[in-house]
Amino acid sequence: MRRRYLGKIVDVLRSTDFTEPVETIYIGGGTPNMLTWQEMEFLFKNIVENVPQTSDCEVSCELNPELLT
Repeated sequence: MRRRYLGKIVDVLRSTDFTEPVETIYIGGGTPNMLTWQEMEFLFKNIVENVPQTSDCEVSCELNPELLT
Protein backbone atom coordinates (compact mmCIF):
# COMPACT_ATOMS: atom_id res chain seq x y z
CA MET A 1 0.00 0.00 0.00
CA ARG A 2 2.74 2.50 0.92
CA ARG A 3 4.69 1.62 -2.21
CA ARG A 4 1.65 2.44 -4.37
CA TYR A 5 1.11 5.67 -2.44
CA LEU A 6 4.72 6.74 -2.98
CA GLY A 7 4.47 5.76 -6.64
CA LYS A 8 1.45 8.03 -7.06
CA ILE A 9 3.35 10.92 -5.44
CA VAL A 10 6.23 10.37 -7.87
CA ASP A 11 3.76 10.25 -10.79
CA VAL A 12 2.37 13.64 -9.74
CA LEU A 13 5.87 15.12 -9.35
CA ARG A 14 6.87 13.88 -12.81
CA SER A 15 3.72 15.14 -14.49
CA THR A 16 3.70 18.58 -12.86
CA ASP A 17 4.95 21.38 -15.08
CA PHE A 18 6.79 23.56 -12.60
CA THR A 19 6.99 27.05 -14.08
CA GLU A 20 9.55 28.26 -11.53
CA PRO A 21 11.86 26.66 -8.97
CA VAL A 22 10.23 26.14 -5.60
CA GLU A 23 11.50 27.90 -2.48
CA THR A 24 10.07 25.49 0.10
CA ILE A 25 9.38 21.78 0.28
CA TYR A 26 7.42 20.57 3.29
CA ILE A 27 6.45 16.99 4.02
CA GLY A 28 4.08 16.42 6.90
CA GLY A 29 0.55 15.53 7.80
CA GLY A 30 1.48 12.26 9.46
CA THR A 31 2.89 10.58 6.35
CA PRO A 32 6.58 10.72 7.36
CA ASN A 33 5.95 8.79 10.58
CA MET A 34 4.44 5.95 8.60
CA LEU A 35 7.42 5.52 6.25
CA THR A 36 10.62 3.56 6.68
CA TRP A 37 13.92 5.38 6.21
CA GLN A 38 14.24 3.64 2.82
CA GLU A 39 10.85 4.98 1.76
CA MET A 40 11.76 8.47 2.97
CA GLU A 41 15.00 8.24 0.99
CA PHE A 42 13.04 7.18 -2.10
CA LEU A 43 10.64 10.10 -1.65
CA PHE A 44 13.36 12.73 -1.18
CA LYS A 45 15.41 11.32 -4.07
CA ASN A 46 12.41 11.68 -6.36
CA ILE A 47 11.67 15.17 -5.11
CA VAL A 48 15.25 16.24 -5.87
CA GLU A 49 15.09 14.65 -9.32
CA ASN A 50 11.68 16.02 -10.32
CA VAL A 51 11.15 19.34 -8.54
CA PRO A 52 13.23 22.35 -9.59
CA GLN A 53 14.45 24.15 -6.48
CA THR A 54 16.00 27.51 -5.74
CA SER A 55 19.59 27.42 -4.53
CA ASP A 56 18.40 28.21 -1.00
CA CYS A 57 15.31 26.00 -1.01
CA GLU A 58 14.14 25.11 2.50
CA VAL A 59 13.27 21.45 2.93
CA SER A 60 11.51 20.34 6.08
CA CYS A 61 9.82 17.22 7.33
CA GLU A 62 7.39 17.00 10.23
CA LEU A 63 7.75 13.95 12.44
CA ASN A 64 6.31 13.00 15.80
CA PRO A 65 9.42 12.61 18.02
CA GLU A 66 7.58 10.08 20.19
CA LEU A 67 7.47 7.71 17.21
CA LEU A 68 11.17 7.94 16.31
CA THR A 69 13.76 5.37 17.32
